[in-house]
Amino acid sequence: MESKIVHQQLNGPGNTPGLRNMLICYLQYLMDYRRDVPGKDEYALYELHNLLSTKYVKSLPEDDPVCQLLHLSEQLEQADPQRSKNIWTELKNSIYEL
Repeated sequence: MESKIVHQQLNGPGNTPGLRNMLICYLQYLMDYRRDVPGKDEYALYELHNLLSTKYVKSLPEDDPVCQLLHLSEQLEQADPQRSKNIWTELKNSIYEL
C-alpha cells in the first residue's frame, strides 16, 4: 500500500465514503509489514505519527478508536523495550478489532 496515496486521500476534500475503511486497511498493512519485515518498527512508527496530522484524522472525535490507537503509538517513543513490546501488541490487537 502506497503511503503517499493514503496520505493524499486522507488530506483530500471532505469526508468521502470509504476513508475510514482505507485508513483501517492501511493500519493493518503497517502491522503486517512490521511483522513480515524485521527492523521496520521505525518506519511503522513514523507512518503512524504522520497519520495523526492528516485532515481526516484531525476531524475525528478524540474518543474515536482510531484516534486512541494513533495516540497510543505516541507512547512508543518514550517506552522501555518491554513496554514498547506491550504497546505494539496492544496496537496490533486493537487494529484488527476495528
